[in-house]
Amino acid sequence: MLADQMPCNARNCFPGKVFDSNTHTTNLYGDDVEVDYRGAEVTVANFIKVLTGRHEPGTPASRRLDSDEDSNVFVFMTGHGGDGFLKFQDAEELSSHDIAQAVQEMHVKGRYNELFYMVDTCQAGSLATQLYSPNVVTIGSARTGENSYAYHTDFELQVGLSLIDRFTYATLDYMQSMQGHKDKPTTLGHLFDSYDSQMLYSNPDSRTELLGRSIYEIPITDFLGSVLQIQLSRDEYPQPNDHFTTTGKHATTLYAHLYRLERPT
Repeated sequence: MLADQMPCNARNCFPGKVFDSNTHTTNLYGDDVEVDYRGAEVTVANFIKVLTGRHEPGTPASRRLDSDEDSNVFVFMTGHGGDGFLKFQDAEELSSHDIAQAVQEMHVKGRYNELFYMVDTCQAGSLATQLYSPNVVTIGSARTGENSYAYHTDFELQVGLSLIDRFTYATLDYMQSMQGHKDKPTTLGHLFDSYDSQMLYSNPDSRTELLGRSIYEIPITDFLGSVLQIQLSRDEYPQPNDHFTTTGKHATTLYAHLYRLERPT
């Protein structure tokens, strides 16, 4: 979900591009980015529909979260918020009670195995206070009563806006530091420990008691990336007769290479 249209905003000096650093090395709006809900479609009602699966008939698969009891779900939210709420389009609010009810419905319906809820907004920790469903872990950029702050500005843009928030920057920096360092701790616990309150100007607020196991046992890749085991099969896949082609006296059969994705154990 992307509420604004920054890539196409008339004030954007780099049309069709979004950067998180003044080095302009990584375009966050590249060709591989798919936005399923944008602009006016980003509403509290649609957000809850995605979590709970209560869509209208005919809703495309790309706009649904077809998760099940084996799925690890990661929810990241950022924007303007306050004590127990997050703003949507400056027109409506998502409350901590809304979040708690939606997650409980997900639990009852078997729509997640474990759920990681991350929020970057002022008083972000207050959005998790009402959660009570099992197998949920949360982290917010600031405690109740604290503001969350932006990071560096790109003066080349000449619009006076920061490119990224401090908490999001710290999270991204830790993720990038993991690349090429197999010996670096890569659990949720180590990610939480990496946050520096002096750099953030706030104190991250987490809840781990609903999870049922230590966050030092949970690899970050359980939520933010993984390597799937792929098994290749060259077995012939039966086709109807009209899918055969004939050249002279020899018939050419169409084959399908079947791939089976297995969830890592």
